[in-house]
Amino acid sequence: MENHRKGIRKYVTSKLRAGRSQKIKEIKAEICQRAAGVFLWVVLVVQMLNVAFDHGRVQAVRQCLDEIPGELDNLFSDILTRDNKDKED
Repeated sequence: MENHRKGIRKYVTSKLRAGRSQKIKEIKAEICQRAAGVFLWVVLVVQMLNVAFDHGRVQAVRQCLDEIPGELDNLFSDILTRDNKDKED
């Protein structure tokens, strides 16, 4: 299990493109904690946070993380209903 947690930390560190500030370090730690060992949750969340960072600053990443559900099922539901502009397609 420890190797799995290390893998999650390594993934978050290498893939989250939000800088190296203290706030980002705290966000990375929170991602690892909230993941509860679910790697797929981490992959989806990091992608969402990278988009938030591309459209804002660290505060946008923080806000996005605060809005992300902790359960994988809820995260899938959120992703599927989040973008209503192309819903008919």
